[in-house]
Amino acid sequence: MENLNEAIERSENGHWNIVSSALLGALAGYLLVTPSGKRLCHAAIRLLDDFSSECEKLSQATIRAQTAAVDSWKAIETSFGASSRRAAGR
Repeated sequence: MENLNEAIERSENGHWNIVSSALLGALAGYLLVTPSGKRLCHAAIRLLDDFSSECEKLSQATIRAQTAAVDSWKAIETSFGASSRRAAGR
């Protein structure tokens, strides 16, 4: 009896695999074959390209801000270092 239950359970799992694979195949067919699917793919690609370029701009802005912060910190350290040397020299 346990073997029968296991066989039924495996059979049910197999059906879900077949159904999900068929749905993915239908979606891929829609996207690759139909004109509206192709337009949808091209629109998605354009959106991803725009997103990628905006991420690159953000990365560059972050690097510039980090560089400015480091340069400012060095200027502050240099300024206070010169002030403390002048005060020590008195």
